[in-house]
Amino acid sequence: QQNPLEFARFTPPQITFLSCTDKFYCLRGGNQIGKSYAGAAECCFRATGKHPYKKVPLPPVQIWVVCHSWSQSIVMQSRLWELVPKHELNASVQYDPAKGFKGTTPVITFKNGSIIRIKTTNQARGSKGTISLAGGTIDFVLIDEPPPPGILNELQARILRKRGAMAITFTPVGVPCDH
Repeated sequence: QQNPLEFARFTPPQITFLSCTDKFYCLRGGNQIGKSYAGAAECCFRATGKHPYKKVPLPPVQIWVVCHSWSQSIVMQSRLWELVPKHELNASVQYDPAKGFKGTTPVITFKNGSIIRIKTTNQARGSKGTISLAGGTIDFVLIDEPPPPGILNELQARILRKRGAMAITFTPVGVPCDH
């Protein structure tokens, strides 16, 4: 219960995703094959600086998890909670299975200084446009389901300064993915 990552077992496609050293990579597949689970594991490995499949920047790191909607983010937050090493979290981290992580913008803070922020693309579609995703300098972004091109471009800009990485987990059904 304290360190679920230690006991997680991954499928060959998940291991390929978790092992990828490219700056931009994805896990594409059908529903319920473990894409979000692998994405959550990637975030936890990076936040702790203990990645079993590749070298990652040492903590503290800034990570964003970007989901399409709030309801989708609750599912991703449950995956993160399922895998995050509880003994490495700050005491202030609170999780509610119905509402997700505490905070206006849900956040997971680690004792090592790493931070995972959960955001939605709906935040960026309001009257402020992509401005709600602007201004951050982050090490890694995980996108769960492809965003519109403008949001994707804004997220790419967030990782440039630190020479970070971006991963996307998605099912290419009902969403334009040509960009």
